Amino acid sequence: MLSSRYKERCHTYAISHRAGSEPDSPPIHILGAGQSLDRRSESGRPRLAPHSLLQEYLNRTEHVWGVVTNGLTLRLLRNSQLIRRHAYLEADLRTVFAGEGRFADFALLYRLLHRSRFPHTYGDTKSCLLERWFQHTVEQGGRVREKLREGVEKAIPQIANGILRHPQNTAILEQARSGELKATELYQELLRLIYRWLFLMVTEERNLLTPNTIYRERYSISRLRRLCENRQARNRHVDLWAGLQSTFRLFHVEDYGKILEVPPLNGDLFDLNRTKHLNGAVLSNRDLLDALAEAEKESRTRFAQHAIKPDEVQKQLAETDAVLADPTTARRFLQNASQRLHLRMSAATGDNLTLSSLNNLPELLRPLAPEQEPWTVTFKTPAPEGAEYLDRNHPFVQTTAQWMMEQALAGEPEAPAQRCGAIRTSAVKTRTYLLLARLRYTIETPGQTPLLAEEVQCFGFTGSPLHRLCFSCDVAFSGNKVGG
Repeated sequence: MLSSRYKERCHTYAISHRAGSEPDSPPIHILGAGQSLDRRSESGRPRLAPHSLLQEYLNRTEHVWGVVTNGLTLRLLRNSQLIRRHAYLEADLRTVFAGEGRFADFALLYRLLHRSRFPHTYGDTKSCLLERWFQHTVEQGGRVREKLREGVEKAIPQIANGILRHPQNTAILEQARSGELKATELYQELLRLIYRWLFLMVTEERNLLTPNTIYRERYSISRLRRLCENRQARNRHVDLWAGLQSTFRLFHVEDYGKILEVPPLNGDLFDLNRTKHLNGAVLSNRDLLDALAEAEKESRTRFAQHAIKPDEVQKQLAETDAVLADPTTARRFLQNASQRLHLRMSAATGDNLTLSSLNNLPELLRPLAPEQEPWTVTFKTPAPEGAEYLDRNHPFVQTTAQWMMEQALAGEPEAPAQRCGAIRTSAVKTRTYLLLARLRYTIETPGQTPLLAEEVQCFGFTGSPLHRLCFSCDVAFSGNKVGG
């Protein structure tokens, strides 16, 4: 059915069609073949690119699913709170219909996008096949992440005990006994080691690192995973650990990586200075493969690599540095968030808290919380029986923080968090303004889909906006009292 302009919350949306005669049928936005889905028309109307137009329409109305196409490319979109990057399913129609031997692709696309998969109206969205498939995927992803946490928790003590009991690691053992090497410091290094594993598992599984066959056969984590199935490889030798250290150096030292066509990584994930104790340690093949097999068994990572995102691994690693030294951060955040999300929080035995009224959670957060109430949580380890340990890396805490930030940046009038606020404090003597700027860039490469890049910069000033004295936030957070 042809559609026209729809006005929602003071915005007009020029959606071309609907998938039915009812006014609340799913939106279908069809364009000419010469118009890009990611670029706004040169005339400046509509005000958004076709993809962004339909996405904003879905986010601001009760519609959940929609389709945008120019006849060459087709995208399936869903209501999404993510504003930093597009999330969609795309089909290259020209390849599907013009390429030889593509009937299986056409059949799959036809079965996915058949009218019976969409809701007839937005009133029956929850019962349509697309939404049921989506919710099943969300629940499955939550189970994968939970299993992943269990695998990490079991692999870390396996490696730690193997290092401390090896006869060649007497220096580390003495440092641990004397207190020179703290348990939290060793734990951070081991956690960084595990995140390196996970990063390489994901990128190797997706063929994102290098096509070099020598790397795949001699240096990859995939090789170690295959050796987990070989009982003879679990011996007292230490060659596998030495080889693993060489793999890490490939990503830290650019000259080494060039030999095997391995790109250098600019982040601190493979920074050897962050694992200074493990770099000189020795670990037997048995302990190394046992730890890898433990993580493999619990997380089933061999069958779930596509459910893990490399950038999420890097993000979790960056947060870990602050987590171990400040266990009250997650508690304070969750207490504040519960009030804004209309959850009921009450004290339980010890330092535990109970959360109820979980039905008030947004749709994005519901799969991450238990179905039965109340939910007893703790912020200290070891967690007592019946309580779930929450830290800043827990999926519920992470997703809640991300969702609240996205809502604030979207500028919704009823968002649980706002983009600005004021604090009265004696820490500074002069009225001080701190600004957190999100700088967004569009990277356009001929023949490729434009990419969205983003960075965050913090700066501030004292005085009035017209007569301001600017400074960088490095000064504000260095312990100096701005304005004093």
